[in-house]
Amino acid sequence: MPFLLFLSGASGSGKTTVVNHIEIRLAHRRFAFLNFDSIGIPSREEMIAQAGSLECWQEQATHQWTARISKDYQSFEIVILEGQANPDFVKSGCIRHGITGLTIVLLDCDWDIRSRRLIHERKQPELATAEMKNWADFLRNQAKQKDIIIIDTSNKSPRAVADEIIALLPS
Repeated sequence: MPFLLFLSGASGSGKTTVVNHIEIRLAHRRFAFLNFDSIGIPSREEMIAQAGSLECWQEQATHQWTARISKDYQSFEIVILEGQANPDFVKSGCIRHGITGLTIVLLDCDWDIRSRRLIHERKQPELATAEMKNWADFLRNQAKQKDIIIIDTSNKSPRAVADEIIALLPS
């Protein structure tokens, strides 16, 4: 069974950029790099229709990922999954699907920096909302309550953040 590193964070925290740096540096190892959103993210209305609530949809999707990792990625040393899921869902999915090696890391940043990244760098101003700010606050509070590692990406280069994450991986 592979070790799972779940790299969490609200939009604009730097997850994809950091994973790209990690992937380049660790391409020689048996790593899998997965993006949570690659399963397809339906509209809010579709999520509610499919699962009853946004939260239930996210829990189901997270459990689909952990099931897929436990089944299809057994030959990998480490799987890095990046996305925006509640850490409780990641932990329960791992327990349910027999993944015993898990580290969750939250990438976080200052709201002004997140807004700049979303509006100017990513050209997605529709994501720089109060709802996203509340989601980032929720993830940060969850991480603090559950002793999840938090890396503030506000003033660090993606390479420096990648170095911190690589140091957390089993050798």
